[in-house]
Amino acid sequence: MAMELLFSIPLEECEQPYAGQAMDYGGMFGAVDGGFYYCRKDYGQGVGYLLREYRFTPSGLTETASYPIPDRIEVSTHRLELGYRWAHLPDSPRGAVALGSAWGFDPVRRKVVALTPEESAAYVSLRHLDIPYFHEESDFSFPPYTISHKGSFGYVCTRGGETVWSFRAQGYLYTDMTLYGDTVVFGTAGAGGHFVGLRLADGVPVFDINTKGTDRYVTVGDRFYTYAGGKKGLLSVGLDGSAETLPLTGHTVSSCPLWTDGKTLLCMSFGMKGGRYTTAWLHGVGLGDA
Repeated sequence: MAMELLFSIPLEECEQPYAGQAMDYGGMFGAVDGGFYYCRKDYGQGVGYLLREYRFTPSGLTETASYPIPDRIEVSTHRLELGYRWAHLPDSPRGAVALGSAWGFDPVRRKVVALTPEESAAYVSLRHLDIPYFHEESDFSFPPYTISHKGSFGYVCTRGGETVWSFRAQGYLYTDMTLYGDTVVFGTAGAGGHFVGLRLADGVPVFDINTKGTDRYVTVGDRFYTYAGGKKGLLSVGLDGSAETLPLTGHTVSSCPLWTDGKTLLCMSFGMKGGRYTTAWLHGVGLGDA
């Protein structure tokens, strides 16, 4: 079933970012108390960093609130991360959103909390904070195959020490390489960027789509959802290589959040006029029987 735009909510007039919308509007979506939430990093006048939370339903915004985030952690591995580096912790009993490896947001209690050692370790592992240059240098193992980097944009797949195939991508690796069935899926960004699926056994592209940058995607069944790039809206790609796009208001930004419960997908876009961002939009997209 095709994607269907269920609702579009004007969030606010955009802050004009110094280094891109991902700096101000990266963050996380989720579901709570029969509705949805969106949270992002903000800057308080003279009070350091804040977490700004927005609650909404398909009918519109219902509430906004701000919570101070402790702003100094002396250990570098426990720093507060930028919003596009935040992450859901699926095994957290309280459903915490990690804001780094020290602090999190509890959406039920609606407060910034210290992460437990288990939650902190889960975040470090998820974001590979314990492996320097993970996406630039690390191998990806799918026994009996191993995929290794070859320069900045190239990859070589070996089996038993013998080269099976090689592939040159557009842009740097920005996601893990993950195996779905017999297809290795990943996103690239910077110096351009594509959303790519390669057949593991021979490296033949199942899909290789120019998104101008993919650093996140969500999956439902055998389909993947990510931003299509610029004015193109939302992209849906199947493991069979089938693809479709759904237009959204204005422009999308690849590092802004995506979230789905399997039926509804939440995403963002931004109006733009004269080279300046105008309104930030929240969208709900129906996925039908995806």
